[in-house]
This record gives sequence, structure tokens and C-alpha cells, in this order.
Amino acid sequence: MPSPRGPEESWLAPPCRFVHPTSGEKFHARDCFTTLPLGYKFEDLPSPPKQQMREPPYYAIFKKISVLQLEKPRVCYCFVAGVCTQV
Repeated sequence: MPSPRGPEESWLAPPCRFVHPTSGEKFHARDCFTTLPLGYKFEDLPSPPKQQMREPPYYAIFKKISVLQLEKPRVCYCFVAGVCTQV
């Protein structure tokens, strides 16, 4: 819907709704779950790629932290540095 003051103020106009191509009703997010009424279908969905584990993972264990006693979710950041030698 173009603005009466020009295209530079068209963002002030109310948003236009998408219309379902077969029913003519307002298009909702729930209409995306079945693609046949939209006029297409997937032949094959691509399979997810295999994991490329190029390095072994590192794990940090904090024995004095009891996860069951925490009142709400927490994030624990751990930075690991190698041994430094001074020259």
C-alpha cells in the first residue's frame, strides 16, 4: 500500500498480509508445515553433513559445583592457557 506522501514514507503504512494461494485467506505460519496446498513438495531433503571432528574435544570438570543445587541456569566460562616460560 503506497503512502500518499510518497514512497519514502511507505513504512508508515500498515503492513499488507500475504494471501494463501489456494484458499485466498490470510497466510499464517501454520500454513508452512504442509507444502502440498501451496503447490509444491520436496522430493528429497538433504541429509545433514557428517561431523568433521578435526581436533579432540577438551572437557573441564568443576568438582565443587553441584548443578542440582543451582537455583537457575548459569554459564561457566573457562579459559585454558598453556604453560608459559619467560625468556
